[in-house]
Amino acid sequence: MDLTVFKVVNIKSIRFNIYKNNKNVILFDLIAFSIIHKYNSPKYLVNYYGNGINRITIYDNKYTDWNGMVTLCCRARKYGVRESFQILQNIIFTDSIELNETPENSIIKEIKEYFGKVYKYKDQYNIGKYYIDLLIQNEFGTDLVVEIDEKYHNTEAQKVKDQIREYEIKRIYNCNFIRIKCSSSSDKKYLNKIRKLLN
Repeated sequence: MDLTVFKVVNIKSIRFNIYKNNKNVILFDLIAFSIIHKYNSPKYLVNYYGNGINRITIYDNKYTDWNGMVTLCCRARKYGVRESFQILQNIIFTDSIELNETPENSIIKEIKEYFGKVYKYKDQYNIGKYYIDLLIQNEFGTDLVVEIDEKYHNTEAQKVKDQIREYEIKRIYNCNFIRIKCSSSSDKKYLNKIRKLLN
């Protein structure tokens, strides 16, 4: 794999080695991440923290993409990982790094472009013990939590977990809530639903 070093970011005790491939996709070095956090290996990270999650992709047995790093950091229990990742996220979005064009990223991008600067947006925002895909902050009304569901959300067991998660988020944050299926990325009907919830 042909990679170029994009930047090395040290936040508190966390180190993120960030690369770009020839398609301008950012990748994170899991071996460096494992050493810093004293995990056994990248394989351990994926097997333990990625259990049941479909969106972790490993390249050359040592790299993962943005979605993989989001999943690993949001599920990690080691002190400082989540906090450091939130800071890293701000650095990445501030520098306008081009993220992988997954259905989830496409939907989030579409929402931000459609509603523009009328609202403020926070990706992977922390509410209680949960990290949500997108928070739309509405200074004229109630904030809206947007969760984007991939295929694994279709199982009955996951639907129950999602209902509990939604109830807890609403209880803690007192917000409106919408779930969008990744398969909806082409029809754009979710934009009208979001508009109604924000009005």
